[in-house]
Amino acid sequence: MRKWLKTLIPAIFCIIMLSLLTMEKVTFIWLLRILRHQDVSFEAGYVAIGTFILFPYLWSLFQMLWNISFLTKVEEIQLPPLQNLLLGIVAAFIESASVVGFTTSVATSLPVYILLPVVGSVLSVSLLSDFVGCRTKTVSAFDEMPCGKFHTIGGVIATVGPTVAALVLYLYSHINWLQALIMGLSLVGLATVWSPWFQIRILMTTDTLSGSQKRVHILYGALKVIGILLFLTLEIYAKRGSNETMENILNNFSVSWTDVFTWKVMIPLSCNMFTGIVAHGFAYLGIAYCIPVLGVVVPMLLSTPTSIALCVTVLSPTIYHIDELRDFGDLTPLLIATFVSALSWTIPYFLKTSELIRKPKFLYVPYETLFLSYGWNSIFFDQKILLSYKHDGFNRVAEETTVNATRKSRIYVCTTMYREADYEMERLLYSLQGLSQSQKIKDENCLLEANIFMDNGCSGRDLKEFAQQLVSLLVTKFSMNLEESQCFETPYGMQLRCILDGGMPLFMHLKDPVKVKPKKRWSQCMYINYVLNYKSVTTNGGRYSSSTMPRIEKDKVKPGKDTIKNIDDKIETIEYSPYPEYNRAFVDDDQGFVSRDTTPALSHCSSAVILETDSVKETDSSASSIEAEAAAVDHYPGVVNIGYLYDEADERPSQAEAKSETYAFQKQLKKYGECDPWSSSAARRYDVSIEMDTEVDDDHTYILATDADMDFEDDAVLELLHMCNSDHRLGGACGRTHPVGKNCSSIVWHQIFEYAKDFWMIKNAQNVIGSVMCAPGCFSLYRSSAIKQVMDEYASPTLTPFTVYVKDTGEDRWMATLMMIHGWRLRFSAFADNTTYCPDTFEEFFKQRRRWILSDIANALLVVQNMISLIRNNDCFTFVYVSYLLNMFINNVITPGTAIVMITAGLELVFDVPYITTTAPMAAIVFIYAIICTRTSTSTQTKLTSVLTVLMGSVFVSVAVWGSYKIVASMVSEVLVGHFRFQQHYVILMLTASLVYAALVHPRESYQIVYGFAYLFIFPAMHVLLPIYSIANIIDQSWGTRDSTKAKIPKLSCFGGLKRRRKNKKGKEENKESYDGISEGVKANTRDITEGNEDDQTENIFWDDLRRRLLGNDTNIGLEKAELAERLRSLRNKSLTGLLVVNALWLALLSFFYMGVDTPLSRLNVYGVISGALYGFTLIIQVFGLTVCRINYILQWFARYLFGDEKKMWVCGRNKKD
Repeated sequence: MRKWLKTLIPAIFCIIMLSLLTMEKVTFIWLLRILRHQDVSFEAGYVAIGTFILFPYLWSLFQMLWNISFLTKVEEIQLPPLQNLLLGIVAAFIESASVVGFTTSVATSLPVYILLPVVGSVLSVSLLSDFVGCRTKTVSAFDEMPCGKFHTIGGVIATVGPTVAALVLYLYSHINWLQALIMGLSLVGLATVWSPWFQIRILMTTDTLSGSQKRVHILYGALKVIGILLFLTLEIYAKRGSNETMENILNNFSVSWTDVFTWKVMIPLSCNMFTGIVAHGFAYLGIAYCIPVLGVVVPMLLSTPTSIALCVTVLSPTIYHIDELRDFGDLTPLLIATFVSALSWTIPYFLKTSELIRKPKFLYVPYETLFLSYGWNSIFFDQKILLSYKHDGFNRVAEETTVNATRKSRIYVCTTMYREADYEMERLLYSLQGLSQSQKIKDENCLLEANIFMDNGCSGRDLKEFAQQLVSLLVTKFSMNLEESQCFETPYGMQLRCILDGGMPLFMHLKDPVKVKPKKRWSQCMYINYVLNYKSVTTNGGRYSSSTMPRIEKDKVKPGKDTIKNIDDKIETIEYSPYPEYNRAFVDDDQGFVSRDTTPALSHCSSAVILETDSVKETDSSASSIEAEAAAVDHYPGVVNIGYLYDEADERPSQAEAKSETYAFQKQLKKYGECDPWSSSAARRYDVSIEMDTEVDDDHTYILATDADMDFEDDAVLELLHMCNSDHRLGGACGRTHPVGKNCSSIVWHQIFEYAKDFWMIKNAQNVIGSVMCAPGCFSLYRSSAIKQVMDEYASPTLTPFTVYVKDTGEDRWMATLMMIHGWRLRFSAFADNTTYCPDTFEEFFKQRRRWILSDIANALLVVQNMISLIRNNDCFTFVYVSYLLNMFINNVITPGTAIVMITAGLELVFDVPYITTTAPMAAIVFIYAIICTRTSTSTQTKLTSVLTVLMGSVFVSVAVWGSYKIVASMVSEVLVGHFRFQQHYVILMLTASLVYAALVHPRESYQIVYGFAYLFIFPAMHVLLPIYSIANIIDQSWGTRDSTKAKIPKLSCFGGLKRRRKNKKGKEENKESYDGISEGVKANTRDITEGNEDDQTENIFWDDLRRRLLGNDTNIGLEKAELAERLRSLRNKSLTGLLVVNALWLALLSFFYMGVDTPLSRLNVYGVISGALYGFTLIIQVFGLTVCRINYILQWFARYLFGDEKKMWVCGRNKKD
């Protein structure tokens, strides 16, 4: 099947691209011919021409604002030298003048068989520059074909051809002298400013092209738009200014410009814009799929003669109503000009397409890597692509790297656990066992290890009830032999070790609240430090040793600044401390390593991590070897895919390395997981001296953070792993979480739709326009090198009441924000499916959302406060993305007032209930509800919230359903009578239509749209009641969910000699026997970790250091409970007052606009305008982002499926700055 598709797809590409290019040229001619008709006004004609010229430039400017963060801070100069910058500004106006002049003055006067070929002359300067480049290299290079003589001949013909054609047409009076002059000058001007050597010069800041230079595109793009508008205005004034005043010209345009919407003008204009976008996309896709010959070259070659033939024989007499052979004058000079124009098109085309014939080295190379500029040109479509493209890029990125895309990955599955029910724990354990037994993961060359961190898991050597439940599940469900497993008492509590079926080690870390801090964030700090500062060292052959651990002070070494050139200075600043610091932002020093980032500013690779030794000579040698590799890359032609540059070099050691003990150990390490790591006969994997030259690859070490009730499969983990390994800019990736309820209820249905809506619309859109704002801690894969940079601040104590909800209840959102501040991106995959239990009662749902809403608000404020830092440090934060985030933030602040207006105005419009009689009472009810929430118990608040949820939900569902019916009915009636007009309130239906569209593009999940009725029912509570409920209960620091969960333990204890059963006792006595059996079984096998082997003793040192410096109850502490409660109460009063005041003012403003309209239809339109103004921009961005994300994923998957066996996929790298 694949073999047939490989043959079929290029042919299909060729047909589609030929059709698109032909349509683009035909509609261009069609538009020009219509403007010659007398029934098309001068004003409408120039509006159409202006739109035709301007649209590609506006689209490219939108692309640049979408993709380029022009405010991101970079270390190199962002603008070219002054002379180059001025040259670029002049070039922008030359391009604008040339395009406007050629289109308005020349193109309308030339027949199609001259116009389409003559535009090929813009390749002339590029061909001559190729000739000059070959000539200046060597004589032998000049003599080789076609670089030398053929390019010289082609360039001369392309330069002289249009001039000769213009002269012939002028001599025979087909065009006047001004048109002939504009024709020659505009083509030469475009040929000059579009030539690659000229473009590179006006974009270069130093001696290479890089990402920051793309920002100058925004300046040039904006100037081109301004220039086009300016020269169009001058053109209009030149033609009408002698007969009319400027005031009359403006009046005529204000009256007649709407004629452009007639079918006669609109059809060719809209078709040209649409085919231009699609053809431009397919041109890139043909190159990205590495099929440039059939995908681009052949269609370009055939489209011009095909378009000429269609225009002359079919379209001119039937659609254009112009005879191309007779209506343009005497045929003889036209034929001469045609011959000259054909030469100026054919020869340069064949010479320049030699670049397109060469395939890129990788599949799906990014657009900005292969092309010099964004967008296309409607008149010079083919030529713009030819001049902007180079198969190996324009030497933007030619730097060194040590990243190896095929390097073995390590995944540490880390789960936080508290009071999960037995069925929840069981789901997680089955998921872990599935990973352990997965052949797919083994085929991926991926190493796995699982860690469970349980809060309040033990007291001394006694297991608490939920720890006993966990152990009993392992014994009864997974055949764990407690007597053969290892149990240790550790500085933080207890640690149990076992091997799951399939060979994956499982570590259970039971926290003792007397020894270490409770709560999820500190459990995360535990496993992050455990992975980064202990496991990553020991697994790679190093050895943790606090006594020899170097400490690099913050003020002397900053993240991202290390280079080989200044490494000697860094070494002199190293100070040695008896203990490492684990909560540092830059924690390479915690492992006894010096991080050396050898990449220049625009590199996309991670740092090379080299173990520091006592021998300076060895360090210098390592540095020299890296510098030698860097020097070897300097001459590399074109773009280097940093993900693969050193694949072969990494796999082949030098002779000295092959003889070393280090290399032999690293080779032996590849067998990790094939034997029982706790067997006494197993190899001592950690028994390696700290002096060895061991590399820790944090870019391929990941932490899979999960909750304790998650159910997932190996495919979901591999999906996230592939996503992160294919884009080194990602600090993390999250999957598609599906909520399930133990009991079926409306609140579960609401959450199913809410999760689906948010993942469909929000996460997909954020994937495209910027970065996912939150990678949920329930199932996300984090890159170790990204977590390292944020651990300092992430592990800091809560010193203000605001940070309580930033750090302790919204830890995953805060982690994401910190990563983005450090320049990392986050992504979402719709195919990494996982499920989690969600609340199935109103009481539990309200408690959960109290935490979520407060953490959402806190982290949203944090993002706004740090917006400047995010923009400066992270190139994801483009103009479009920042606008989107600010719009979302404002909408969230005013959502209670907006929701009230939607309900009360809907009651008037649908059921004729006066607006004022419902709005004032509802506002008063909400105000009283806010007071009650601050004065009564949680139980009373929950009951009141449930009652109001039912009442308001019933009203809103009635308004939404009956209102939608009335709007649809009015639309149908207008269509039937033939007087359909767009009304502003139709925007309301667009909100529903967007959700239906999102469901359709997710066919696996489209059925979840039916749960939208439950979402409507809970909508008022979510947008009016719960924000107030959450802020009013800001003092409550309890987790909320699972507080009433009871542990369940099998009645039979199954621990060898400890098995006991008392048949004469039932109920609590039998359950207590099980508790005692489990606890005694673990206790009997438990020993102090200092009594273990050398590795266990080393681990004890690590945990003891971490407890004393970070995790202990007496260190790194925040506010006292009493002080925290008092300050939270003050924060609650201020926040709740502010929320009520802002929404009261907003409600009054909306009511003013709504009540200011008299007729019901006008009020309905105002209702639609309010909805569109608030949600229209966000909705458009989300639908566009959703569409692009889904299409891009399908295209990438298709490229990997079809051609992945021939070429490697492009691996996106990471800037050193990031």
